[in-house]
Amino acid sequence: MKFWVGVTDSDWFSQLSAEPALELNFWQPKGESPYRQLEPGAFFLFKLKAPYNCIAGGAYFVKSTKLPLSLAWETFGRLNGVSSIENFKSKIRRYAASNIVDPEIGCTILTQPFFGIVLIGFRVLTLLKEASYGGNTTIQLNPMVEHFGIK
Repeated sequence: MKFWVGVTDSDWFSQLSAEPALELNFWQPKGESPYRQLEPGAFFLFKLKAPYNCIAGGAYFVKSTKLPLSLAWETFGRLNGVSSIENFKSKIRRYAASNIVDPEIGCTILTQPFFGIVLIGFRVLTLLKEASYGGNTTIQLNPMVEHFGIK
């Protein structure tokens, strides 16, 4: 079982967990696309940055490509994990340290997202590895931190 753990911020997570959809865009600000070896249907997990540092959900990989920011916004809108195109541009400029007007960004299209699972630390990788080899491992699921309003 191949899978990927994508690191994201709590703003992206909060926006998308409040507006669940069938597809969303997990973008990369510098136009990078590190997911070339993933096949459609592969498991893609969301890891929140500090201070949470946990796996908080996931989805299934569909495709990875590059698009101009304007086209990514036109295609996905709020499903980019931001509330407006101005907010999107601001995040891209901050993360990419660039002032390009319409930069090319990496777009990873994911489907059937789920939110609210918290698996802390490296133990999640061990559990997934054991599960992929048919190990008899039970994964305890905990409610998401109250900050995100998921019960």
